[in-house]
Amino acid sequence: MTSIAPPETLEDFDDALDELESAEDFLTFFAVPFDPAVVHVNLSLIHL
Repeated sequence: MTSIAPPETLEDFDDALDELESAEDFLTFFAVPFDPAVVHVNLSLIHL
């Protein structure tokens, strides 16, 4: 899992959030530990 440097301004933060596309992106961005297999399974159930 790669970490992302924190934004320096609110505009940078907003731009960074705009680039997040998946649950994994959000969890990685906010440095939340997660098991990718669990996140993938849970998201698959949501899309039923």
